[in-house]
Amino acid sequence: MTQVEAKCSLCQKTFSVPIKKYNQYQKLHWKIFCSLSCRSKSRMVPRIEQKCQQCGDKINIRAAEYRRNKSKHFFCNQSCSAIFHNKIRGPKSEAEKQKIKQSMKKYWSTLSPGQKILTRDKLRKSRIYNNGGIEKICSCCGKTFRYSINKFARYERKFCSRNCYNIFCFGSLPYTKDQIINEILKMHSETNLTPQKRSCNGRLYHAAIRFFGTWNKFIKSCGLNPNRGRYRTKHLKCRDGHKSDSLSEKIIDDWLYANNILHERSKKYPNTKLTCDFYLVDSDLWVEYFGLYDVKEYQDTMKIKQNIAKQNHFRFLALTPQHLYDNQKTNYDDKLRKIFRPYLSPIPV
Repeated sequence: MTQVEAKCSLCQKTFSVPIKKYNQYQKLHWKIFCSLSCRSKSRMVPRIEQKCQQCGDKINIRAAEYRRNKSKHFFCNQSCSAIFHNKIRGPKSEAEKQKIKQSMKKYWSTLSPGQKILTRDKLRKSRIYNNGGIEKICSCCGKTFRYSINKFARYERKFCSRNCYNIFCFGSLPYTKDQIINEILKMHSETNLTPQKRSCNGRLYHAAIRFFGTWNKFIKSCGLNPNRGRYRTKHLKCRDGHKSDSLSEKIIDDWLYANNILHERSKKYPNTKLTCDFYLVDSDLWVEYFGLYDVKEYQDTMKIKQNIAKQNHFRFLALTPQHLYDNQKTNYDDKLRKIFRPYLSPIPV
């Protein structure tokens, strides 16, 4: 591609640009820059250094703001501005007080009936807040309690404590640290699998996060092995352009592509809407990766797919996370080569 010499709009340095890009910039009347730093510097808003009128701290003011300001009084924060202007103003005169009253009357006359009710409610709450709060009876235990109403609060309190709120709404107190550990160990003893957060109720999951920070830390503290690397962002792009639903499927797809094994993604089973993860064309092999094999809802789908393969006499291979993420420190290439060796001819070298 032919190059043309151009001048940077900021530093005036000459540099070479493709002629197509240069013509486009000239046509659209765009500025051209030699580097990203020059382009970012050109977008910076010019500022002027000034001193706070009250405390004397250095502050940077935008040039446009400096030009608009007639008094040339600038402040570092709102409190400095209030102190400075209150010294100048002094006490209000009777004439100023009358003006304020008239302006308030005008303001109230412009409000609709609904807006007036909301404004009066806010004023009432602010009076209660300033007078030390309000007494109420707890809707759960019947105990009287006093609380302060924030002037901007939308709802009034009905319970004296969070425990009363939980008992009234959920019928029990929140989980303790020992209770959630016992619940997980009970689930593990019933299924012999590490419980996943999607298989637990919301209260149990949020209690675990509150006490331990993350789900994997909670599982570790229970003495179980967390399932790392099994759930990742969906629609990951593989090397051959296919899109995988998990990191594990991406590993398998990239291995098949690297070993020149012709394969299809999401091929439909006959007379159903269900699809297969991988179909190896040359070997006529249907490969499924059951990443959620320990989830009850997913186990039904697994059985349906296995029955379809058996009825149609398909060559079928089912993979689980244990095939990829076992305790052995061998790499994925060796593991997958060992798994596919009985089904492929010739064997990839």
